[in-house]
Amino acid sequence: MDRLLDDAKRLVLAWPGRKVPLMTPMAFWWDGQHIWFSTAGDSVKARALRRDGTCAMYVPPLTDEGTGRLLRGRARVFHPGDPLGLAMHSGFLAAAQAALMVKNAPSMMGYVVDAAKVPARFLPARRVLVRVTVTSQEEVQPPAVGKGIAPALPTEVPPEIRRTLSGDRRVVLATQVDGDLGLMPAVWGAGYTLSLPTGARVPDGATTTVVLDHDPGFRPTDVAGVSMSGTVAAAGPQQKLTPTKVRWWSGFQLDTAELSGRATDTIVIPD
Repeated sequence: MDRLLDDAKRLVLAWPGRKVPLMTPMAFWWDGQHIWFSTAGDSVKARALRRDGTCAMYVPPLTDEGTGRLLRGRARVFHPGDPLGLAMHSGFLAAAQAALMVKNAPSMMGYVVDAAKVPARFLPARRVLVRVTVTSQEEVQPPAVGKGIAPALPTEVPPEIRRTLSGDRRVVLATQVDGDLGLMPAVWGAGYTLSLPTGARVPDGATTTVVLDHDPGFRPTDVAGVSMSGTVAAAGPQQKLTPTKVRWWSGFQLDTAELSGRATDTIVIPD
């Protein structure tokens, strides 16, 4: 049952935000009880998980026909402001850091190749280690992609990122309803329609974030992605996201833009 967690390189991490759920793809290591990952000490997720460790994670299947894994847990951030925690867990932290680096060796080499472009805040001295104690996990079957096309990404997103992500319909969706965090795989189509796993449904009006990313698995400067936040409403047999904000990243650069709460079926060809 743990083969997926042992072999998968990346997961999507979700945590509650002030207004909408927040998500980001992460490299990770599974020790049989905990998920471990590293992040910049001043990142939004590090600060949020220090305040409240509530989080959920989705590990996609290794093949198109496989099942993914949804995990929930509580995060503990080991940071310089917690010297007692660092001292008491130093052996475990060193072992986890080493295992994380070994499992993701190609990405680590990519950081070496791109060393001149890595901002100081992402260097090892500025990073923290996070341990998530898994409290529950379940298998989930992603919906079939089926017929259709991917939606046109907002033109606020730079053309090179739109080109990189063009045509990809598999996304991960997070919801936040009355403080409860939901997470699941989804398939989106023209106009930001959403197909969900069998039996799943997002409450109409729920604040929702959808994330789509591209990671070739080597150079960090080649990583790109988009997350879109808004609300979901019924659209015939499906549901539809009406986005109000888009966030994008390319390598170590990221930016956001407010949207007009629009959904579109127009195909936009990147410049």
